Amino acid sequence: HKVYEDERVVVSSIENTHFPEWAKAEMPYRAISYRFDTADRSIVFSGDTTYSENLVTLAKGADVFVCETIHLEKTREWFDSASAGGEGDLYQDAREGIWDHIIETHANTEEAGRMAAEAEVGMLVLNHILPGSLLEIPDSAYLEGIRQHYQGEVIVGRDGMVI
Repeated sequence: HKVYEDERVVVSSIENTHFPEWAKAEMPYRAISYRFDTADRSIVFSGDTTYSENLVTLAKGADVFVCETIHLEKTREWFDSASAGGEGDLYQDAREGIWDHIIETHANTEEAGRMAAEAEVGMLVLNHILPGSLLEIPDSAYLEGIRQHYQGEVIVGRDGMVI
């Protein structure tokens, strides 16, 4: 769906699947992904989402696909240590509910790779990464899930990075 156009750029958007159907039934909010097409390149931003057929359609043939991702096992390690039950630890009021929310509303590495492959994008840039700086892990850990589906160029994004 085209949302803006001028002589330099066409901006399109589509609803993604960040909010599960049960949640959308209870609230008016929606999550949107955006595509920017210029004369020499196209860039798609997933925003928060899980696997989304709409997003695959939006990203079809894009030069760059910027997609959020979560490394499930390493994020769970961090989550368990941060919410172990001591005073001041995180999420004590609804620990497993918070975890369920995290994994139900964010794309894991395999899903990000699958969307990139199905959309046949030129490059995948990972952003809004979990565990990210919360738990130091090598970039290769993120690539394990990505490579199950996508064999193209992958950049693990960092704050302030210019591509």
